[in-house]
Amino acid sequence: MKASGIRGVYGYGMQVYDFKPAGFASMDERRDCAREISETLFRDQDRLSAGMLISDPGTVPFAESAKQIRLADKLGLKHASHTGAAKTSVLLRGLRELDDHGLLLPGHIHAHSNGLTGEDWKLIAKSGGHVASTPSSELQMGMGFLPYQPCAEFGIPFALGTDFIGVTTDDLFTQMNMALQIERALANEKVHQRDTMPFEITPTIREALHWATLGAAQVLGLENEIGSLVAGKKADIIIIRHRDGFVAPVHAAGSVVQMTHAGDVDTVLADGVIRKQNGVLTGFDLPEVTRLSHNALAELETRIRDRKILNAQEVEAFFRLAERMASFHFAQAYSDEFFVQAMKQS
Repeated sequence: MKASGIRGVYGYGMQVYDFKPAGFASMDERRDCAREISETLFRDQDRLSAGMLISDPGTVPFAESAKQIRLADKLGLKHASHTGAAKTSVLLRGLRELDDHGLLLPGHIHAHSNGLTGEDWKLIAKSGGHVASTPSSELQMGMGFLPYQPCAEFGIPFALGTDFIGVTTDDLFTQMNMALQIERALANEKVHQRDTMPFEITPTIREALHWATLGAAQVLGLENEIGSLVAGKKADIIIIRHRDGFVAPVHAAGSVVQMTHAGDVDTVLADGVIRKQNGVLTGFDLPEVTRLSHNALAELETRIRDRKILNAQEVEAFFRLAERMASFHFAQAYSDEFFVQAMKQS
């Protein structure tokens, strides 16, 4: 990230998918690693900062979730979690439990959030939380529709992101286009159910553009630095040139949201420094970058060659076990003492 020259937040990932801290002797050791990285690699950085993706809610004991959140807060890290990404499931929930212990903090990024209920949205809004949605991965993985409407209803900052780039596109142009059409279709369907036609199409192009620009900057806590072309902000700018075919600049925002792909990015400036020009990255040995990328892919292919691929029944069995584990871990948020104190305060 440093060598690339980009601006970003590095989210140290605490989640574990086999319920053990792979590569570490304990979760204590892993938290120490997160602390060391944030205090060394990202100290005195202008373009880059450290963050933390806490363990998926419910996959670790409640006390461990609390330790991670408090550590991120103490270190001043931007913190995030996969929240409500398993629609109809208890897994990745626990917002009430976190709120009861003062662990829903302002600015926390709730990634996905497709399966949340009205009570969950009230808690996120009350705590000053943010939401980031990744349309292409959420739709194909059965997470549910985008959570834009509840975010708009409860006044929660909403942004678009990319996810799982091994199986979906990683550019925000695709995400904007996809999100806009889905939200329009859902809004239109509500009108159709009243046996009439939609004569006002919403959301607007500008709203979709906001989700990936200033809205995204707000969710990251960087809205005073980037996200819009305003005097005094950092010069993080993308210049688009449509090479494949003709797109008349009749509606600039519309062409960006609905007719642009990653190959149309001509120039990129980060903090005023040109990092890409004429469609080519600058300051890098591109043949060497290509060689290293191919070597990394070959290494990954070797590592996964003998790994077992689970069938649908095995995936479901694992998921059901994870759900039971989540119920157990969320229950750890409460004790007799908790209820005694709660009764005294009521």
